[in-house]
Amino acid sequence: MILVQITAGQGPEECCLGVAKTWQALQREARRYACRLELVESVPATRTSNFKSLLLSLEGENENSSTSWIQEWQGSVQWICESP
Repeated sequence: MILVQITAGQGPEECCLGVAKTWQALQREARRYACRLELVESVPATRTSNFKSLLLSLEGENENSSTSWIQEWQGSVQWICESP
């Protein structure tokens, strides 16, 4: 099992949107690689339905699935989108 943390840190609400969008992208990747990505813990954003922080667990669903793709997500993510 691999633990994955996504956090907006001290960023504004737009950063919390980035956390939610990153989680959605990771869910798509996990399905693509036949992995199980589960929410362990969440800290909700102050004024929106987004998240300040998420803790996820990642596991391969079988012996043929690989979790090595998550290494590409290691580090900071610069998410660029229009603010709603």
